[in-house]
Amino acid sequence: MNTREARFGTDICFVILHYQVMEETEACVRSIREKVDTEHYAIVIVDNASPNGSGDRLKKLYRRRKRVTVLQSEKNLGFARGNNLGYDYAKNELNARFIVMLNNDTLMIQDDFLSVIEREYQKYDFAVLGPRIETNDDSPNCNPGPSTFSSTEWLDRVCRLNRKHLWRHYFRVEKLLPALKRKLMQVIKPAPEADPFEASSTQTPVKEMSEDAHRENVQLHGCCLIFSPLFTERFDGLDPRTFMFMEEEILFVQVRRSGLKTLYSPDVEILHLEDAATDAIYDKPRDKRIFYLRNQLRSAQVLRQVLRETNSA
Repeated sequence: MNTREARFGTDICFVILHYQVMEETEACVRSIREKVDTEHYAIVIVDNASPNGSGDRLKKLYRRRKRVTVLQSEKNLGFARGNNLGYDYAKNELNARFIVMLNNDTLMIQDDFLSVIEREYQKYDFAVLGPRIETNDDSPNCNPGPSTFSSTEWLDRVCRLNRKHLWRHYFRVEKLLPALKRKLMQVIKPAPEADPFEASSTQTPVKEMSEDAHRENVQLHGCCLIFSPLFTERFDGLDPRTFMFMEEEILFVQVRRSGLKTLYSPDVEILHLEDAATDAIYDKPRDKRIFYLRNQLRSAQVLRQVLRETNSA
């Protein structure tokens, strides 16, 4: 490609976080290899300590694929730190120009993926780009999403209450689920007064958005995040303080605090199959709900801290 810069060793690197569900990871890798529009690409699979041995099988499967690297974590690092393991390799070992964090239950579906990203970067100077997200059940495109953070005072109150209930009544959590869900919806629902970027934010209300229009400074869906040199020069990946959930909210706040730009582009597309890894962990609805609640509460506390850092900067 003519736009490739000499200081980068790789045009684009795809970081795929893997946990147990090997078929989805193989399909994701296969779609990249079939569709990617550059010879200077790399794929980094991060096995998040899968207990079913699939990490070892992936390492054996791709041992002769020079563009595919399998990294194995000794423990489950969660979403942010697991992805950061691959991000660090892509940034510091492969010297990648663009780094794409891609869920293993996603598929590349267009032949000009990198070409469009390069074009958008030249035009918009984005730090993080989010694509149009197609699904196999024709669900509406979920990108861009609403900014779901609230004020620090409001998050303080909700986090204190949720932490108290979660730990004091953990073994009776089924009785608390309706109440906890209501509290979590308060965290997730934007507060009218919440805007840590009152002077600089240009985020458009979701109800006014068209999925066929480019949108700057919007919160992006975490199943596919495309990081440009503007981001990689400033950041070492996602905020490592969460295990799962609210990574998109935290990323949005930190990017805007740094004066950088997020971009939703309908011209970049992926297919998302959704929840393969989480479904593999918890096949019982109750266990899955507890997992969601517990980790959303913890992530809400991190988001509260990020907002405090933003307001004090």
